[in-house]
Formats: sequence, structure tokens, C-alpha cells
Amino acid sequence: MPRAPKPFELPPIQPHPRYGAAPTRSGLGLDADELCAGFWRYAQGHVLDARLRLVRQPSGAVAPRSTFYLFLASAIAADTARQRYGVFPRRHYVDILRRCVRCGTWFLFFAREQRHWYETLGFWIDADCVHCLDCRKADQRTRRASARYAERIVRLTELGLRELTTLLRDALLLADAGLLKDRHKLARLRRVGRDHGVPEALTLALSALLDGPDSTGSRPKGTP
Repeated sequence: MPRAPKPFELPPIQPHPRYGAAPTRSGLGLDADELCAGFWRYAQGHVLDARLRLVRQPSGAVAPRSTFYLFLASAIAADTARQRYGVFPRRHYVDILRRCVRCGTWFLFFAREQRHWYETLGFWIDADCVHCLDCRKADQRTRRASARYAERIVRLTELGLRELTTLLRDALLLADAGLLKDRHKLARLRRVGRDHGVPEALTLALSALLDGPDSTGSRPKGTP
């Protein structure tokens, strides 16, 4: 008698503040072929049943860093009338386990999260989630910092202490991300910060960047 396949062992998964850190069960009752027929990308994943046994393998070769797992028991029906797509909609959403392409952390892109993305927020149906929640939040902070920086740097001499302090923090964040490399701008921010009494830790952090081999070095630990 053939031995039953060994269940997939879940790795440590980054918890989501709303959905948790484990696949959910929907009770929809799809089989693996139905699921994969509902969206082209699903055929590239490993499909696991409710007992975490592999019931369908990818249809083609998949690079290790691109490997993902679909939890069949978590599938929920989609409202395709609310989706934005060119040719094919996504007929079901399903919890997807994968590694973040940036930091390598295992995370779940939950079926209910997908429904929010594609039916409420209006994301294009082929948009994929390849970054963990922490990396997505870091990207959001960087975008907000970039927008504030662009708005405030042009009126640097008009800023009050609070706005100037935020501007220096944003400049440090952008420099750490490799998005602000102009040493002259960083030196000017340090000089203006010193003249206007911003927290010394910020001007010291700018000095650390400016005294290094380039303007994108890491700031000292403990810098706000």
C-alpha cells in the first residue's frame, strides 16, 4: 500500500495584524484543477490540501526564490465585476505563502487581503504581492518621506523647528535608502539644523554620513 504523502511543514510566518499567521479555511470546496483554472498564475504554484499535503505541482520550472504555495482550503469566490483586468479575471482568491523578495521572510498574502486589493482598492488584477508587510510598510514610509522632503526642501529657510526636524529625519531615511546622495544638500541641512537647534542626534547622524566615503552610509544606532 503506497505511503501517504508527508504534510508540508509550515515555516515561521510573519504575522499579519488583521489576518494572523496561519492559513484560513473557507469551506468553499474547490479542487486543485478548478482553482488553477481560475487564474493563470496559480498554475505556477504548489497547491496544498486542507491537511497540507501536496496535491498539485507547478506546471513548469520555478526558480527557488519564486516558489509559492496555495492553500486550497482557503479559497473564496471573487466578484469579477469589481475587478480591473485586461483579458482574464481572477475567479477565486486563495491564501498564498511565499518568501519576501527583499528580506526573505515567509509571509501569507491572504485571500481576504486580495479581495480588498482587487475589489475595493482597485488594483490591477495581475498586480502581485512579493514583499512582506514590514517591507511594504518601509516602502510606504520612504514614499511619504520623499513627498515631504520634496515639498519642504524648497522652502528650507521658512521652516519652523518642528518641520525642520522632520525634514532632517526624512533626509536621513532617504539617504539610508540610497535615494538622497547629494553631499552639498546634506551639508546644508546639517548647517541649517545646527543654526536652528534641531536635536543634536540628527546633525551628528548627518555628520556621520558626510564624513564617510560617500553620502549613503548607515546612521549611528539610536538616531531617531
